[in-house]
Amino acid sequence: MPVITVSQQHGARSQAISIENVAWKGLRCTITVAGTTSDMIVDIRTKAGDPSTSLTKPKPPNANGTVSLIVEDEDRMGEAALIVILDRDEKPMKHMATTIGG
Repeated sequence: MPVITVSQQHGARSQAISIENVAWKGLRCTITVAGTTSDMIVDIRTKAGDPSTSLTKPKPPNANGTVSLIVEDEDRMGEAALIVILDRDEKPMKHMATTIGG
C-alpha cells in the first residue's frame, strides 16, 4: 500500500502573516507586519507576483515587525499599488491594496 507524506517546504508559510498597519507620509510608507520571520521581505508593487513592477527597494521588517519603504517616483503619488510580503524565494505570501501617498 503506498504511503503519501505531505509537508510544508517553508516554515514561514505555516505561520499566520498579516499586514497590521500602513501609514503614508508623502512617498514614504511605514508598514507593520505581524508574524514576521527572518527570511521575509516587504515590497510595494503594481502586480503582486511580478518583481519587475516593484516601486521600492524591498527590505526585511525590523525585529518589531516594522519596515519603511520609499516610492522613488513622485509621479506615482495617488496610484493604486500592492504591499507584498515575500518569502525567502521571493514568492508572494500575502498582499494588500494601498494608494501611494495614502
